[in-house]
Amino acid sequence: MVSTGSKYDAGVAVGFTNFTAQELLGRQVFLGQVGNATCAACHGTDAHTAPGLNNNGLEFPYVDTGAGAITGRPQDNGRFKVPSLRNIALTAPYMHDGRFATLEEVVEFYATGVVANPNLPPPLLAPPAPGQPPTPRRLNLTAAQKAALVAFMRTLTDTNLVTNGRFTDPFNYGN
Repeated sequence: MVSTGSKYDAGVAVGFTNFTAQELLGRQVFLGQVGNATCAACHGTDAHTAPGLNNNGLEFPYVDTGAGAITGRPQDNGRFKVPSLRNIALTAPYMHDGRFATLEEVVEFYATGVVANPNLPPPLLAPPAPGQPPTPRRLNLTAAQKAALVAFMRTLTDTNLVTNGRFTDPFNYGN
């Protein structure tokens, strides 16, 4: 099933004129036009996801080695599937292990809590200072920008999909 009835989907057709000022600011943050966010680097497709696996800097040393536990390759440690942000407001708790209860916690983690490790992808790394090792990117977002980013992510939720009676019972065909 594909979710296509979100406020975001409606906004694509009208240049996002249906968005509030806060949601528009959140979209700018998401796209990296405000602050240092790189959300769209991993969630930039129409489905708001990315192919493959990524390390998002949850911890180091690793408690859960993710794909590395399966492949045995050190470069896969801490790497997990990048989820779609579609219907994100309905899918708490967040991260592969459910460590964050709210979208606000997720945004705060990416803003200030990404942990340095050898497998961080470039979008989560700050530009290195000459002669210094890479460090995690800090988003430098204000409280209002963080709230706006959460407001934008909520526009990706299609409440009709989850409340439409046609989709509640897979054995009730066409009724």
